[in-house]
Amino acid sequence: MSSEGRGYAEDLFADASKAVDVLYNIRDTYFPSNPDDKTSKLLAESNLALEVLDKIPPEKRKTPLQRATYEYLRGKVLDVFPEYKKEAEDHLSKAVSIMSKN
Repeated sequence: MSSEGRGYAEDLFADASKAVDVLYNIRDTYFPSNPDDKTSKLLAESNLALEVLDKIPPEKRKTPLQRATYEYLRGKVLDVFPEYKKEAEDHLSKAVSIMSKN
């Protein structure tokens, strides 16, 4: 893999990680007078974070570390809401499973 290809993948993962950080910052620090505003903002930001993750092509998430990072970030995005989501748990569990094998 060329260093340019690695750099591109690293940039995509860095962008996705930043999007997740922004999402959790909103969850932890944004307290509007109307709670529905927070939910709307979280929904919009989570959709943006998922779009960033979806930009990572499958060929850039083939190594165990890349796959685990992808699954972890996707699980974190889906887990930002107070309601339980099985899909979030599945992604986070998959990330742990991948990393425990290495």
